Amino acid sequence: MFTVGGFTLMSRILGFVRDKLIANLLGAGHLADIWIAAFRLPNLFRRIFGEGAFNSAFVPMYSRKIEEDGEETADHFASRVITLMSLILIALFVICYIFMEPLMALVAWGFEGNKFDLAVAISRITLVYLIFVCLTAALAGVLNSRRVFAAPAFAYLFLNFVFIGGMLVYLPEAFGLSDEPLVEPAPVTEVNGVAITDDQQESGQFAQFSERHREALRVLSWCVVVAGVLQLGIVLFAALRRRVKIRFRVPRIDSDVKRLGLLMTPGLASAGIQQINLLVGQSVASLAEGGNSMIYYADRINQMPLGLIGIAAGIVLLPEITRSLRGKGIDEARTNIAKGVEMTLLLALPAMVATVVIPQQMIYAIFEGGRFSAEDARNAGNALLAFSIGTPAYIVVRVLQTGFFAREDTKTPMRFTMITAGTNIVLCYPLFLWLGPMGCALATSIAGWINVILLWVALKKDDLLRLGSGAVSRILRMLLSAILMGVVVWTAAHFTKPWLMEPGQFVQRLLILIAIVGLGVVAYFGFVFLTRGYSLAEVKGIVRRRGKAAPSSRDDADL
Repeated sequence: MFTVGGFTLMSRILGFVRDKLIANLLGAGHLADIWIAAFRLPNLFRRIFGEGAFNSAFVPMYSRKIEEDGEETADHFASRVITLMSLILIALFVICYIFMEPLMALVAWGFEGNKFDLAVAISRITLVYLIFVCLTAALAGVLNSRRVFAAPAFAYLFLNFVFIGGMLVYLPEAFGLSDEPLVEPAPVTEVNGVAITDDQQESGQFAQFSERHREALRVLSWCVVVAGVLQLGIVLFAALRRRVKIRFRVPRIDSDVKRLGLLMTPGLASAGIQQINLLVGQSVASLAEGGNSMIYYADRINQMPLGLIGIAAGIVLLPEITRSLRGKGIDEARTNIAKGVEMTLLLALPAMVATVVIPQQMIYAIFEGGRFSAEDARNAGNALLAFSIGTPAYIVVRVLQTGFFAREDTKTPMRFTMITAGTNIVLCYPLFLWLGPMGCALATSIAGWINVILLWVALKKDDLLRLGSGAVSRILRMLLSAILMGVVVWTAAHFTKPWLMEPGQFVQRLLILIAIVGLGVVAYFGFVFLTRGYSLAEVKGIVRRRGKAAPSSRDDADL
């Protein structure tokens, strides 16, 4: 697990570099809103068809075939499935390309006129990434089933490599290397003698985008496509090095493919509902100029603990729990889930508290500069505060869902996702009217905790989740330690504020923020050990156990 987490951490760090450069270039206005909407579309489909429904149904089936029928039969099954998936993705791309205008109207309610038209044009380029990233996720599922974790995680680094290199060559404004920085489209106050309303200004209906604006967005879009090609090439090479025999075959709808389809259907619905859940918040936020940008930049920081802890836990635990249940080892599966919950909370609780106590300072330290202002940092910081309340929920959900996916039960998570999505949809617009884009983030957090409660109760009912009094006591002591750490972090940020919030001093701010985070880590584990939430030996034991579950990067050096 920590091998996957290590590469994911590297990806998150490079992702922050990428987003910092994009924030310098585009700011948090109309241009950034367009880019974020265009970049969001292929990632939306990736989460539905790639990492979500497909892997949740495919990994248990492929793992079972390896154990029962051998690798050759399993690879034959994977080849037929990936060929069929490729054809479906190409068809989906063509349909979305043709109907991009109504699709954009669904995902960005607040875009109108010139802003809407440019978003449609840019999205038709980024949509190509859909094909490559979903096939990458499919091959990653094959590799994960064979306990190869580092190669897929490493592949995702290349998205950031390509972005950084592309901006360095074609968009030097992002690095402050141009004498003519990219500026926000000049506001239009009237058209044909008629004054522009505030709502029309917010929607970008009459925004005047220059050729340089369009060129900058096109460069970013083609960086996405190039990265997708490289990512697919990396996991394909890793699969060939592991002698995975994936070949394009004539699709044949046999009993295995039908079963996969039946297992995927609830997962598709569940993942689709979850993405609708997120889209509602983002679409409502688009009603305010810069709303998409505020949500995006806040979520980038919020996603770091989710990616490092939650996704890595889900990737590693799913094959392990599947093998336990196939071998009638329900006690081992129960232990894996319970330990997964404890371990993720050990890291998720301090992440939540830190982003609660210094959200604006984090945003400012990382993103301020270029066209990203202090006001942008304040607004994004408010959204981060709301997101952070739900951080432990979305991390724990990744662990709890493995208890259902390992049993090829995708219907139960789907039902719970529908309930949580309904909660988010009901809460999002009223909270937006009250709090602005921050309200959209808060609705998402509330929905996440409802999902945790539903999954928790269901696993308890199935006798797959048992937390004894000792585990509950440890979790409470971890929470106390996180709160005490929060006091230390807030105090450090308060006394370093003149340097932490100094305009134009990115390196200085970043070093201070890293020092504060490091102090928080030391303080947190010090309090954990002091309160006996975990001992040093237990933490080392977790690292060793996860090291066995996920091969080391050296053992997995397929690249």
